[in-house]
Amino acid sequence: MGTVKDDAVTVRKTQPCDLPEVIAMIQELADFEKMPNGPQLTVDDLIRDGGFDGQQSAGDGAPVFHSFVLEAATNDPDGPANQKPLQTSMLCPADPARPLTR
Repeated sequence: MGTVKDDAVTVRKTQPCDLPEVIAMIQELADFEKMPNGPQLTVDDLIRDGGFDGQQSAGDGAPVFHSFVLEAATNDPDGPANQKPLQTSMLCPADPARPLTR
């Protein structure tokens, strides 16, 4: 699957530069579930297990997981919390003008 785009959202495959935010969302879910010491994942774990390094760790040569990023278009910097741009300098080079949002 490539990039799917309409006026409101863009869905694309996760890129390595997205992985720090993926880790942050996994931790948010663990915190919500009252498991603050839950998954002890690192970006390196996701790079390895997601096949981002070109070497898959599953026995059949496939990545252990697949993930996608949904980017919501917003022009309102004071919009809902899940639409505020991330405060990160690790934007993916494919579209450096549009930060990920949550």
